[in-house]
Amino acid sequence: YMLGAFYTPERMRQDMAERGAVYALIEHGGESIGYIGFEPHAVEGVLFIGKLYLLPELHGRGIGRLALDWLQTQARERGCDRLRLRVNKHTAVAIRAYRRAGFQFVEDICTDIGGGFVMDDYIMEHAAAP
Repeated sequence: YMLGAFYTPERMRQDMAERGAVYALIEHGGESIGYIGFEPHAVEGVLFIGKLYLLPELHGRGIGRLALDWLQTQARERGCDRLRLRVNKHTAVAIRAYRRAGFQFVEDICTDIGGGFVMDDYIMEHAAAP
């Protein structure tokens, strides 16, 4: 359901036009291995990370950490002092990676996304490096 509702090229174009979303490919060894989607909210001082995906076989190699470091730079350049994201409560590997990177739990949130589905997530934040 989520793939069809939130991850189509049309939806991504709409997010860029309406909400200022930015998408970037993650490349390694000359190949695309994942992507990032974020939205800067300078008024709130938050860079919201909406998407951070890597090929599963590349997890645990420090590439996600490099992507988060890059997002720190993007936050500073856009006047944001915090990174924020939502992570599914049942994705222990992702939660552990975000905790290791310095993210802290801020809120528990469950959102109805239609079609009989909910997003049962934690909101996590990290102060952007100076």
